[in-house]
Amino acid sequence: MENKLLFLIIMVTCLGCTTEFVQKYDYARKKGDRQYKRRLLEQEVARNSGNGQAWLYLSQMNAEDQRWAEFMKTIRNAEKTGVPISNRSDDLYKFYLSSLFNKAVEAFNKDQFESAISSFKNVLTLQPENFEAIRLMAEAEFELKHWVTAKTLFEKYLSINKKDIRTLSFLAHIALQQQNHAEVQKYGEQVLALRPATETIRRMVAYSYEATGDEEKAIQQYAKLIKSSKRLNDYKALAVLYFKNGQIDEAIQVYRLAEKISADKAPIYRALAQCYIITQQYDQLIRVAKRLMTINSEKNEAKRLLIMAYTILGKEEKLEAIIHQEVSDGKKN
Repeated sequence: MENKLLFLIIMVTCLGCTTEFVQKYDYARKKGDRQYKRRLLEQEVARNSGNGQAWLYLSQMNAEDQRWAEFMKTIRNAEKTGVPISNRSDDLYKFYLSSLFNKAVEAFNKDQFESAISSFKNVLTLQPENFEAIRLMAEAEFELKHWVTAKTLFEKYLSINKKDIRTLSFLAHIALQQQNHAEVQKYGEQVLALRPATETIRRMVAYSYEATGDEEKAIQQYAKLIKSSKRLNDYKALAVLYFKNGQIDEAIQVYRLAEKISADKAPIYRALAQCYIITQQYDQLIRVAKRLMTINSEKNEAKRLLIMAYTILGKEEKLEAIIHQEVSDGKKN
């Protein structure tokens, strides 16, 4: 009686199956013969491709055996027939997607970017709206310098995460690589609005404004940057912009700040000397020339500056002392 009831249950749940198939499948199930069960199911779906339950059983076996490529084919065929997908099959499907995603992430974390991209593509084929996969795939494309593809993916991710600083930063970097200064400024300014202390992005935005001739905005960005930056080039860039704009006093202030952090002070002293000549601050010119004199490779330039300053200021004794020293050094040589 019990076997007859089981037989009827199988018949009901496997609509379209022949009696012979159900009997054989029940026999294989009782014996625990998985190979025979698989063969029966494969024969059944080959005979009747509309048998959703057989496709479903086969997909469950594929999942249990971790034959994921076959699982995807069989579960899709089951779905096409309209058969209700059981919770168990749905769980297996989710497990498969999770495994596929984890495989992609593992490759990404090992810097195996091409492999990661391939796996992320598989994930997105099944889950087009998996935005975490989109973001990581975009970063992998970025690492491979595939700027166009990376940009497309980042923009898609940004469509639902409009204030994601990391994505905005990547887009600013890509724009810089493509020399698209409008987008460097657009994305960079968005990052700075969300996180003002982002030095790398502020430097990028400042450079972009400078490159496009917007010196006023470039100065604003560099001025904010040097409040925290310890990079000498940031100070030099700002000082040069001030100098070009005729803001010599501001340039002097920045060069003095740069002097404190610079290991090679000669270029700073030469720049300050030029500023002092323009502003006719000859006492300051003498001061910086004397500092320049302490650097062996700059002695001749330092003497030239001192001679200029002493001549203009009418300090004949100082001037004669330098000339006398020059003559003395010449005799020694």
